[in-house]
Amino acid sequence: MAELVHPEACQLATLIVEEQLGPICKEICALLLRKGYQTLFELAKTSGCPRAELYDALLVLTQHNCIQPFVLEQEEGAKTSPQTVFQPDLLAILHRLRSARCLLHIADTWKGTNGQDETKIAEAIVEGLLENGRLTSQQIYRNVAGKLGCAVDDSTKATKKLLCQLISSHYVERAPPANLTLPKPAIHPDAMAKGRGISAVAKAQEEQAANLRRLDKVSYGRDRFRIPSDLRLDDGHSAAESALKRQKLSHSASTEALDMGTDPILWRVCYEEFNRSFRHAACIAMISQARDEEAAAIASAILTKTRHFETRLKEQESQPLSAAMIKASLEEMMQSGEEVSPIHDVDAVLREIERDDLEMMTSSTGGPDGTMYQVQLDTCINLARLKTIESIVGARFGLLGLRIWRALFLSGQLEQKTIQDMAIGDQKDTRQLLYGMLKGGFMAVTEIPKSADRAASRTFYTWRVRRDIVSERIGLDMVHSMFNIASRLHTESLLNLELVQQLESGNTTILKTHRQQVSHLTGARDLLESSLFRMDELNSVRLPYDHPLTPETYSGAYGNSTSAVEIAFSARVVEQTEYLLAGPALPTSPTARQASHKRKRQLEVGPGARSHRLYTYLFLETRQAGDQMRKRHAVNDPRLRAARVNGAFDLLGAPRYNRPFQDICLETNVKVEVCL
Repeated sequence: MAELVHPEACQLATLIVEEQLGPICKEICALLLRKGYQTLFELAKTSGCPRAELYDALLVLTQHNCIQPFVLEQEEGAKTSPQTVFQPDLLAILHRLRSARCLLHIADTWKGTNGQDETKIAEAIVEGLLENGRLTSQQIYRNVAGKLGCAVDDSTKATKKLLCQLISSHYVERAPPANLTLPKPAIHPDAMAKGRGISAVAKAQEEQAANLRRLDKVSYGRDRFRIPSDLRLDDGHSAAESALKRQKLSHSASTEALDMGTDPILWRVCYEEFNRSFRHAACIAMISQARDEEAAAIASAILTKTRHFETRLKEQESQPLSAAMIKASLEEMMQSGEEVSPIHDVDAVLREIERDDLEMMTSSTGGPDGTMYQVQLDTCINLARLKTIESIVGARFGLLGLRIWRALFLSGQLEQKTIQDMAIGDQKDTRQLLYGMLKGGFMAVTEIPKSADRAASRTFYTWRVRRDIVSERIGLDMVHSMFNIASRLHTESLLNLELVQQLESGNTTILKTHRQQVSHLTGARDLLESSLFRMDELNSVRLPYDHPLTPETYSGAYGNSTSAVEIAFSARVVEQTEYLLAGPALPTSPTARQASHKRKRQLEVGPGARSHRLYTYLFLETRQAGDQMRKRHAVNDPRLRAARVNGAFDLLGAPRYNRPFQDICLETNVKVEVCL
């Protein structure tokens, strides 16, 4: 998830903490989100909680990775002891909504590469870490044994093996220590200019403190995925070889033993690696839609082979691979049991990739291994993001509004009469849509006066797409929708609190009068949870706030957000999405018809030919893509407990703030609309 600073994101995080950790933790978390990092004394003073309850709340929040303690940096020569401050982790709290997706990903990943027993153990390890936040290795062994219903000694060896594999795959990481230094707030340059100049000694001390902070972070980054000695397995080595190896590494082993003796290593789930996997899955799905299954299999082989070489979450491109390495990676994936589309001629598919106009996969020559191929991750994600934007614009402003938005997106800045001719719309409707988009933050207007008095009759008004504002607007609407869904889910639980407590206690003697209430509650929870699950999937690929879109190259210069592509295509949105120049009817005027054909010819052969081919792909086959998306994501997965609803969740429709949710219909084949 991108960085969120909107108040409703904080409200959503507070609601998550209240539902999962209780009201006291909710008050402390809300206070930290509102005020930033606080010391223990400041928390006790501002929260008003008893000291014992405050201690327990901080321990629970730290255990579940909702807050992180830091040591506040002090000036050189300070006589007081270093202060420990508690800083909230907003993204870690919002990631708790993604726990179900993480479990499904582990189940799908380990299903093809390991046996059924190892798959269950891997799921139990990740599920235990998601439930408890941070656990030691011994606690993980006991937790897995309890979930599998076997003795601890019987499952320890297999659990240790799977835990090492999860750490090596970066799905599990060490929890950060509590002694990391938090830099003191920077002084504004204007305030520094008003005071006296900084001496050379002060500058040297500041540089030394910065180096120490950097050293702490580097040390944690180096040990983040390091497997300790007590988890390492011999894997076929003899006892003598293992003893000789331990003698050679006596220093490091003694250091690790000392660390284990004083502070046990705590493990937690690494959401960064899960997000990277979701990003790769989105890129593969985008390539599959744009090209074919064979090209998607090639991309999957490249990303699987080069995954561990990615040093950042938002890499712009994968590492290059030769044709021989791609073939070897495909063979490894097939031997491991992964679902890969069979490729009859890999070389022919690679030759087609070299001629890809969209440049989602590129090739380069001149290396010692011949032609190298790589996946342009940013290009795939940006194409998916563009589809998401246009589906939302089409759902909110209709087909004519979508044509207007595309015309301005491709052309830059246009006058209203030109927009009307390009979009093939009526003057009145075009004006209403332009002002509606201006009010919603999707467009900007520039005033060009011809006289000094700026009279409206002597002024030109040009319109342009506010690409950065559109990105921010959609992101905030998504957070607002998720908050509404979570609030309704929380309200349903509170309204039926007594019934929920009876069901959780195992009481099966429910009166007939309560059966209808149970049926309504179960259906409402299933529907809301599935819509929240799907909304989080869309939000995981949503648009960043600080990277505007550009229509020139689609080569990664406009954002780093990740996405699951298919969720953007709901049934109703896809049916409303059509090609840029496709209208209800061609203009009857010969002049207008001639201008329309001229504009279409310019798009086909002129400078915007590449963008024209892009939109041709995007919107000529949207109905077929919509059928595929409905088959793949039409709430048919029983693991998501989704109700069968025939229609689209109008989560991003016209703004209807401060209105209650509509009555939820629990019958099948009924369209359900969740209001904003």
